[in-house]
Amino acid sequence: MSGTERYRIEPDGTVVTVYTDTVDLRVVGHVHAVRASVVEWDESCQAWTARILATGKHLGPFATRAAAVAAERAVLATQLETAWAARHAKHPKPDCQVAPPRHG
Repeated sequence: MSGTERYRIEPDGTVVTVYTDTVDLRVVGHVHAVRASVVEWDESCQAWTARILATGKHLGPFATRAAAVAAERAVLATQLETAWAARHAKHPKPDCQVAPPRHG
């Protein structure tokens, strides 16, 4: 796994991640994939670029497609982490403290 791979498991069992072929998510259940970005060749600048669909943000230019994909994955992973943190800030877990076992 690379440093940008994150897997979040929701309370209902849903796994949220930036897709990768590293882990076959079909073994967990039904996969619902949504395109979040596009990596494509830019003819005018003769380089690879990436575009994040939700924000319209453009990344690049990059000399290699691999560099564009790496940048794309890093941005998407950061967006997932930010969304998760914001969601949990609105709905924090209750402060649960486990009492030590009683002896006697």
